[in-house]
Order: sequence, then structure tokens, then C-alpha cells
Amino acid sequence: MHRDICMDVLCRKRNFSNFEIEPLCNGTDEIGVLTDSFNDMVRQISGLLKEQYKLGYEIKDLEFQVLQSQINPHFLYNTLDMIYWLGIDNEAPDVAEAAKELGRFYMLSLGHGETIVSLKNELDHVAAYVNVQNMRFEDHFKLTIDVPEELYDYKIIKIILQPLVENAILHGIREKSSESGEITIKAWLEDGVITISIEDDGIGMPEEKLGTLLTRGEKNSGYGVWNIHERIQLSYGTQYGLRYTSRLYIGTTVSITFPALL
Repeated sequence: MHRDICMDVLCRKRNFSNFEIEPLCNGTDEIGVLTDSFNDMVRQISGLLKEQYKLGYEIKDLEFQVLQSQINPHFLYNTLDMIYWLGIDNEAPDVAEAAKELGRFYMLSLGHGETIVSLKNELDHVAAYVNVQNMRFEDHFKLTIDVPEELYDYKIIKIILQPLVENAILHGIREKSSESGEITIKAWLEDGVITISIEDDGIGMPEEKLGTLLTRGEKNSGYGVWNIHERIQLSYGTQYGLRYTSRLYIGTTVSITFPALL
């Protein structure tokens, strides 16, 4: 038995930076049984650490894609604030109002550098976006937000709702002959889970299109609803995320689920 212990010590090779440990030499006695158990434990811990690293990397990569899509919001926000005051000084209220709403949109996008914000922040972000689009497209879009105030303080990942509303407008409503329509946002809390539904009366989509929406690399849905779905699942678990239903020429509904956290 003493020989086995000595051989175990000689066989050890540890790398604490990535928790890789060569399997220990085992014997056939009690120490050998313990050694087998230790080797199994090391393999499990190493696998968990690698999985945790992978998840963290994927979340950071997705967050980077979101930041890229915002096109330097600090610079834009400060410039729009300047345009707003120029519009006021030069008695151009339409210009001032457009700059004000777009500035508000980017201010909410920044979210004070936080990645988790209140549901109220996300709803305000959506409202600012639709206001800007209505200035651009002459009030073609009606937004109805039917969310109980008691849900406002619950936390949600930043920039989840606005891209989905953007997709509803660009790929749903504006595909109609009238290029106008309505979007309704509802939310409810049940069994510790918050569900948000975004319903539009746009052109809808066929069944085969629905099957590709949550596929990585989908080209026809903004910077990709897959990005949002994956961020939610990486942050909260695979039981949460997005679910689409649609009827061609009737409209589309996307449901978002995430845990109720304050």
C-alpha cells in the first residue's frame, strides 16, 4: 500500500490555471478505489469549468453583437441633444422633437452601462423607438402597451423587446399594402415566470419561415431573433426564451419568457 501511495505522488501532474489534472495511478486496494473516485470527480469538475467558460464567452460575444448594432450610442446621443437645442433656438419644433425622441432612444439603449434593466426601461425603449418610426413614416404604427404597473420593476436583459418590435414593423407591418398597422405588448406573471407577448397585425409568415427564426445566422430578421433567444437561455436556462406563432396575412405573435427577478 505504501508503494501505491508513493507511485500516486510521482504520477501527479496539476495545472491549476485550467484545472487539468492527469489521472492518478491507481492500485487494486482501498487506495485504488479512492483514486478512481478522485479521478472521476476531477473529470466532472473540469467539464463543468469548461462549460462555464464556454457559456460566459458566448454571452459576451452576443453582448458585443448588440453593442455593435447600437453604432456608438454615446456619440449619437450627445449629437442629438445638440440638434434638439438647435431646433428649439431656430423655432423648428419638428426637428427638435425628432432629435429629442431619438436621443431618448439611445439614452435608454445605454442603460447606464448596465446589462440588466427594469421591464419599465425596456417598455420605454420600445415606445421611443416607435415614436421615431412614426415621425419617419407619418404615424403608420399604433403601439398599445398593456402591462400591469406591478411588473415594471422586474428585471430583464437589456435590448430584448425593441429588436422584436423592429422586426414586427419592418418584416410584418410594412410588408402590407397599407404599410400601417398595430402592435400590442402584454405581460403577465404566473408561477414565478414572466411572459411578454408582442402581437402585430402584419403580413404574417409561412410555417417554414417560423422554423428558421430561432436558427443562428438567420439573415432576414434584423440582427437575429436567435441572438435574443440565445441570450435569454444562456442567462436563465433553456426552459426560457422565445416562441413564435403566425398566420399568413393575419399577423405574428412572439412570446418571451424569463424568471421573475427583482
